Amino acid sequence: GAAATAFLSKSFSSFDGVWRTANGNSSPVPSAPNVDFTGNNVATVFLGQRPTGGYGISVSSITVSGNTLNVSTTSPRPGLIQTQVLTSPWVSVRVEGNYSRLVVKDSSGTTLAEASN
Repeated sequence: GAAATAFLSKSFSSFDGVWRTANGNSSPVPSAPNVDFTGNNVATVFLGQRPTGGYGISVSSITVSGNTLNVSTTSPRPGLIQTQVLTSPWVSVRVEGNYSRLVVKDSSGTTLAEASN
């Protein structure tokens, strides 16, 4: 599958572009939720394309190190019954503060993706 990607949005227009990409299969494509970006950023993580259904992604913890936002994710293993469909699980989370770098790691501490602005 494709590699994971991450986006750190500091404005509504930036977040709206990411949101429209994430919801590209919908018709019509919905606008992003109205997030207050005063003192907030939005971190979005795409797990990357997977060959079957049953994959998901969730945020297990968020830590801050200077200007870096560290997001740890968990991806449950697919169950025994799988649909043969390409999926691309993703999650967006609003975080307090303004950051210049986003680092996303899986449950074993391996870096999945990074983003900078």
